[in-house]
Amino acid sequence: MEALNALRLPPISVLSDRRTEPRKNQSIPTTPKPKFPIFTTNPKQGLSKTISHSGGLFLLSSALTTGFAGALTYEEALNQSLTFSSDFNAGEFLDSLINFAVENPVIIAGGLAVLAVPVIVANILGKPKAWGVETAKNAYAKLGEDQNAQLVDIREPAEVRQVGSPDIRGLKKKPVPVFYKGEDKLGFLKKLSLRFKEPGSTTLFILDKFDGNSELVAELVT
Repeated sequence: MEALNALRLPPISVLSDRRTEPRKNQSIPTTPKPKFPIFTTNPKQGLSKTISHSGGLFLLSSALTTGFAGALTYEEALNQSLTFSSDFNAGEFLDSLINFAVENPVIIAGGLAVLAVPVIVANILGKPKAWGVETAKNAYAKLGEDQNAQLVDIREPAEVRQVGSPDIRGLKKKPVPVFYKGEDKLGFLKKLSLRFKEPGSTTLFILDKFDGNSELVAELVT
């Protein structure tokens, strides 16, 4: 009926013309399917191939050289880290998660979130190094494996008292509080460097709340 109305012809005359004309096959144009980014869902690979622009978990380059950083939203990080592939050992994952939660009772209420706040990983070296995204579980494991790795808490003291801080005494370490004030960037970097004897060989795991200054600190460090 849309064709008839467009031609403004009586329906009978149009139908009679169609009987005399051979039927033509008209190809219907196909609309190309939209292309969406594909992200890995293998927990063994962590979140190394997923990048966006808000608070998350970073592995950054040198603090003394120019670099760049990317991040995951907290929801994306949880969705990625809680997706199981067919070849993933669920028992091994749960054992590691339980051990982590036992040593960190403050985060048990978060379920499988592992940490109640996202973490930024900054690798302070004397030369640029490629960065990648890690899960909080892998970051905790690296704190135990690397003697030069340290956890830095940049949250406000009131936030730390209210939410709590991860208990890493099982790794013979404790979080290093260095509160970040946006208006005093140079002062923050000075305090940060003074807290470690060899900052050039220290891997920093910087702890911050989701809507805090995690991305700003990542850019500042790089």
